Amino acid sequence: MRDIFFLVLFVALIPYCLVHVEWGVATWYFVSLFQPQSQSFSVSKSIPFGAISGIIVLIGWLRQPNRKLSNSKLVIILLLLGGWTTLTTIFAVSPSNSYKDWNEFISLIVMVLAATVVMNSRRRLEILVWTIAISIGYYGFKVGIFALRGGGGGSFRGPTYMNGNNELARGAIMLLPLLFFLFRNWKQIWIRSCVGAVAGGTLLTLVLSGSRGAWLGFAAMMAVAALRVRRGLLWVSLALALGAAVVPILPAQIIARFDTIRDYENDPSVQGRFAAWEYALDKFPQRPFM
Repeated sequence: MRDIFFLVLFVALIPYCLVHVEWGVATWYFVSLFQPQSQSFSVSKSIPFGAISGIIVLIGWLRQPNRKLSNSKLVIILLLLGGWTTLTTIFAVSPSNSYKDWNEFISLIVMVLAATVVMNSRRRLEILVWTIAISIGYYGFKVGIFALRGGGGGSFRGPTYMNGNNELARGAIMLLPLLFFLFRNWKQIWIRSCVGAVAGGTLLTLVLSGSRGAWLGFAAMMAVAALRVRRGLLWVSLALALGAAVVPILPAQIIARFDTIRDYENDPSVQGRFAAWEYALDKFPQRPFM
């Protein structure tokens, strides 16, 4: 049933997205982040929703009155990153094994650059923020509730790009500021209630994931929020108070995960990262620029 629903909805959206390109961008973000094929069990699993949506967006980009990229610093940095990644792929230790990752990465950069041209108004940006919030928020809320009912961090699973506790926790960190934006800018009680519920579930996902890197990342994000967001110190204080109240009821395995930060010498995960750094430093004299 879900296969039929997603397929009919997607086909119906194609002509609309060709006319209203901002919805084409939103559709590409939705199928890339939510990945409806991962929630299906039949024909939809084999349909390249992302590629079809990407073609629609590129057609819409070419139809824009102003198709030029902006000269903003972020766009320039993104172009430089794409160019540098291309060079390092050409001169990689094994270019053939690197090509698949390069192709996926460059495709993402092209789509993001197209979005910077198309999503050129507040209304269009709000459409994009809502799309991202719904796409990732579904998994953040779902997994957070699952974890609250007793699921472990090792069982955290999302779509392909968030198929693990570290990846899902990283998505939660990226999602929370967008939910905060939506909560502050929409005054309707029912919208705020839904956004607040998703934020609560996503925060549970972050905490109960057992991802120590995500905890540190969240702490860094809160520090930035305290400095840059209006009444940031108040919001951070509330978050800290909520965190302090939750700690006593956390599962024992999560508390144990906190403690492993102090014993990094015997932690395989940390030692694996150290080994990767040592390998990179060993290769650096042989390939200093690439």
